Formats: sequence, C-alpha cells, structure tokens
Amino acid sequence: GHVAMAGAAVAQREIPGRGVGLVAARDIDAGETIVAEHALLVGVSEEFRRVCCASCLAHGAATPCSGCGEVVLCDACVDPASPWHRGAGHGAVVCA
Repeated sequence: GHVAMAGAAVAQREIPGRGVGLVAARDIDAGETIVAEHALLVGVSEEFRRVCCASCLAHGAATPCSGCGEVVLCDACVDPASPWHRGAGHGAVVCA
C-alpha cells in the first residue's frame, strides 16, 4: 500500500542485523504525524456487525449487505451516487 511520509521526517535505511526500517531524518516535533497509511484490513466485530457499517465503520448502519446479508451498511455506502459507495456489499475479499 501507499505510505506517505511527511516532509522527509523519516528515511528508509538498512539496519544491521535487523533488516530495513524507518529512522528519523530530522528533528521531529512532539505530536507530529510522520507516517500515514491506509489500513490493510478493517472489519467489524461480531458484537457490532448489525449496527456498524462494514464498509466505513459508521455507527447506526441498518441496510443488510446485498452480497452476504451477514453485516449492515450505512446509507452513504449503499447509495451509488455517494463517493463512499463500494459497489455491491463491502468487498469481495470478505463478502462471500
């Protein structure tokens, strides 16, 4: 996945005996975001699968997934005109 590094705060380096890692390339301010990335996998726990959207995790979702019916989706993720819409259901990887 894509990793964005703010203002070259970190650099990728070979760390002897450890492999490749990120190290500070400059002084980093307290609270500064230095790496931002998208989650590889996100899911709703069994406890919340009937109240939280399986696509965006919004609370209060009520529309059953058209693919599996096992989870619910919010109005924005179900609406084809919405930028959050992800097609039928919450993704082929988890919707069987």
